[in-house]
Amino acid sequence: MRGKTCPAGGFGPWAAGEATGVYRTGDNLLLVDDNGESNISGADLGKAVVEEIATAAHQGRRFTVAY
Repeated sequence: MRGKTCPAGGFGPWAAGEATGVYRTGDNLLLVDDNGESNISGADLGKAVVEEIATAAHQGRRFTVAY
């Protein structure tokens, strides 16, 4: 079983964002930046999901994705 992706707290259709190609992944904890914010664009979340499918880095575990 592949990992289960959890997007950043600020992810949603109201915050489309731009693709950066750079993001962080973590375990089952919310990732925040130095300002306490948690965001990710749809494009970067999609890239993280595709990379997880290809590598199975979090196989069988939940993981988070954020900037």
